[in-house]
Amino acid sequence: MFELSDNVMVLDEPIVGKVVSLSADWVSICTEEGVVLEYHETQLLKVPSSQSLDYTSNFNTFKNQNSGIKKTKSKGLIKRKKKEIPCLEIDLHADKLLKNPKVLSPFDILNLQLEKAKFHIESAIAKRIPRIVFIHGVGEGVLKAELNTLFRRYDNIKASEADFKIYGRGATEVYFIQNVKSF
Repeated sequence: MFELSDNVMVLDEPIVGKVVSLSADWVSICTEEGVVLEYHETQLLKVPSSQSLDYTSNFNTFKNQNSGIKKTKSKGLIKRKKKEIPCLEIDLHADKLLKNPKVLSPFDILNLQLEKAKFHIESAIAKRIPRIVFIHGVGEGVLKAELNTLFRRYDNIKASEADFKIYGRGATEVYFIQNVKSF
C-alpha cells in the first residue's frame, strides 16, 4: 500500500511526514522536525505528491475526500510491538555544531551547546515531542552538569541517563511530562 518516500498524514492527528521504512503492517515516517514515528498502516493516509504537506490546509480536504473509505475491523487481536516513545537525538559535540570549533573559546562553545539544548527543549514542549536524547559525551562532565542545571529550570521535565547499551555514559535522556486530555 505504501512505498518509501511517500508523503503521508496520520488520521486524527496533526502529523505529516515521509515514509522511511516498512515492516509487515507497520510504517515508519519521518516528520519535518526529523522525528521518526511508527504507525500501523491503517492509521495513515497517503498524500498525493502534488499536494504539500501543510497539515492545516490539507487535513480537512483529505478527510472529506476520503470519508467514503470503509474501515475494516480486524478479525482478531493485533499483536502490537512494545510501543516505543518516539525519540529525537541531539548531538551537542562541538564538531557537530561548528565547522571549525577551534575558532571559539571553550566558554563560547559551552554557551552555544546550552543555547542549542534550550532551543530543542522549547521546541519539544511546543510540538509535544515526548522525549529527547542529548548526546554530550563523557569528557570532564562540565556540559552534563550545565545541562542538568538547565533541566531543573523546567517543571515538566524528567532527566535521566540514556540507555547505556546505545549511548554509553555520554548521553542524557529527557522526558517531557505532557498534560493528558480527557475525552
